[in-house]
Amino acid sequence: MMRRFVVVGLLCAGCCAAYWVSGVRAGVAAQQVPHPAEPGSKAERGKGAYFSVDEIKKRFANPGQTTIFEDADYRFAVQTRTYHEPMKMTGTSKALSHWDDADMHETYTQFLFVVSGTGTAYVGGKPEKMGEARNSTRLGGPTLVGAASYHVKAGDWIVAPPTTWHMINADPGQTVIYGLLNVNPPKAQ
Repeated sequence: MMRRFVVVGLLCAGCCAAYWVSGVRAGVAAQQVPHPAEPGSKAERGKGAYFSVDEIKKRFANPGQTTIFEDADYRFAVQTRTYHEPMKMTGTSKALSHWDDADMHETYTQFLFVVSGTGTAYVGGKPEKMGEARNSTRLGGPTLVGAASYHVKAGDWIVAPPTTWHMINADPGQTVIYGLLNVNPPKAQ
């Protein structure tokens, strides 16, 4: 348990450091289609990792989602969400929208750490249209009915425990870039 807190703390510190670099820009986001994990992203017990803000800007702030580091307990990635102008057809709800659909994870908690850009985070509620399930993730949208909303900017954090619907919609002309940390539940011993 202590190891998990140390890992989460170190990853949070990395996201906070990335907050100070607000010049990161990216193109169209597609949360439903993650990029392949980076070579060497498999975590090794007893071996740490360091990612400079410059390296994150150069290698990881791509459209969509890029896994940076992972093991059986967690996955750390960089995600982008763009305001689409003109509107595009969403992948799951099949609606014309400026934003991508929402998601919900049935088995793990997801922590989001905004690095740059502004927008609105929606947490909770239910999707207007329910989409497919892949592994332990459900997709839906284009809006979340009954969700709490928060205007977000660089440095803000969002926590989505298991079975909590969530999405970040970038403001017009913006791309929101955030670190995300998926923390898997403890395995039965």
